[in-house]
Amino acid sequence: MKKYMYIAAIVFGVMMAPAWPVLGAGGGHGGGGGHGDGGSGRDMGQGGHMMDGSSQGMAQEGPGGIKIHTATVEGYHLSYELIDMKARMKGMENMPEMEHSHHLMVYVKDKDGNAVENARVGYLIRGPGNSEQRVMCMGMGAGYGADVNLAEKGAYTVNTKAVVGDKTLLDSFEYELR
Repeated sequence: MKKYMYIAAIVFGVMMAPAWPVLGAGGGHGGGGGHGDGGSGRDMGQGGHMMDGSSQGMAQEGPGGIKIHTATVEGYHLSYELIDMKARMKGMENMPEMEHSHHLMVYVKDKDGNAVENARVGYLIRGPGNSEQRVMCMGMGAGYGADVNLAEKGAYTVNTKAVVGDKTLLDSFEYELR
């Protein structure tokens, strides 16, 4: 019973991490938390869209993890965060071993910057040694996330498919785990 309670607590924590800034608790260390708050610690580009340097290889720490990629697909903005679950759970007493090494989130926003709800999102991830994993995401706060195994160091190709209404958005990028 304790094991299931721990697992439920972990799942709840992972689900709430992306929602924390939305709930207005993102204060401190430049968290801001409010709309249009210039103190978010990130650069705002034209039109209030987040300008993320990660697509130039500069990973940035976000509220839930490291920002690893951004893309614009058919007018929709996709922003990815990678959470190292083993590192996050390190030092927590009596925690069961995590089955997956990471949690991959994608935040989908429309052309007006509004979070897209009710999308269906999945990943196809190819990694070192011809490993392949297909996972479906679940809605979590303002994004979509899934547990993934990125246990080996090396290059991973992440293919994302997001079905938003009658549109199918496809994105692909490479990420190197060092």
